Amino acid sequence: MNEENKMNKVELFDIDKMPEYATINREFEETKVKYNAHKYGAYMFDYPFIVNHIDIPNDRIIDFGCGLGALDFYLADKGCEVWAIDRDDTRWFMEKHPKIHFVHGAIPEGMRIEDGEWDYVIAASSIEHNPPEKIKQIFTYGMSLLRAGGIFIATMVALKEAQMMGSTFCLDVPAIKEIFDIDASEEFTKFNDLFAKFGTKFTYPFLSIGIVVYK
Repeated sequence: MNEENKMNKVELFDIDKMPEYATINREFEETKVKYNAHKYGAYMFDYPFIVNHIDIPNDRIIDFGCGLGALDFYLADKGCEVWAIDRDDTRWFMEKHPKIHFVHGAIPEGMRIEDGEWDYVIAASSIEHNPPEKIKQIFTYGMSLLRAGGIFIATMVALKEAQMMGSTFCLDVPAIKEIFDIDASEEFTKFNDLFAKFGTKFTYPFLSIGIVVYK
């Protein structure tokens, strides 16, 4: 790993860390209720992981695949300015908050956003609903939007061998290297243990992971 991307990382989520996220997840539950937003079980890793890598407040955040989730409302309530993007037109929902600006379109082909100026591009369990070649295109586009030193933060899912599982692409070590140019082989030595522990609480047939890439 060279000097420029030495901070890039992949983190396989460990349920033993859940107590560390207890406070922030209570805040997310309050946000969910306040805005009638969606927040599913495994997001108790995804959302804290993303938030913990953002300087809050921040007014230059783009969210790829916002859906109807609580993440953007949480950030907006903390003083962040968020541009929420989704291929489904959820403007009616997302723009309930004055600090959330909705952009309707598929990424990257449907986007018209100024590049090179953004501090963060985030994606909470969204870009995994594409084949690997499309994920690579989305990631490349996201990196083009970032200023120097900006950060691409995504949560996705993984298996020991990459595969499409329904509409979800599960990453493995070679796929992570191909898409994000990160060597995750050392992190994946913990896969079997973490996957077994994950299965004691969740029924998902894959392991949730976080990815951080600096420009």
